Amino acid sequence: VQVEVRGTLAAVEHQIGRLRVPFLGTQTQVLEGDAEQALVLPKIAEILREQRGRLKVILEGHREDGEEPGSDLERSLSVFQWLPP
Repeated sequence: VQVEVRGTLAAVEHQIGRLRVPFLGTQTQVLEGDAEQALVLPKIAEILREQRGRLKVILEGHREDGEEPGSDLERSLSVFQWLPP
């Protein structure tokens, strides 16, 4: 899942734009034993808390050829549900 920010400071946009939530194989849920996800998700959440109300964030899921249709949507939804309201 790729995270993109619109309408914010360039430094914050650069910082969050580099973050990626990796999914192994056909996995679509976050934190199912993935150490890299466990590091990246709190970083995204912290940036969102710091910039509360000043960001428009787009979560964009991706899937590889051959993966189930809709797995990109499931991944985006999983990240969205994990993030704080």
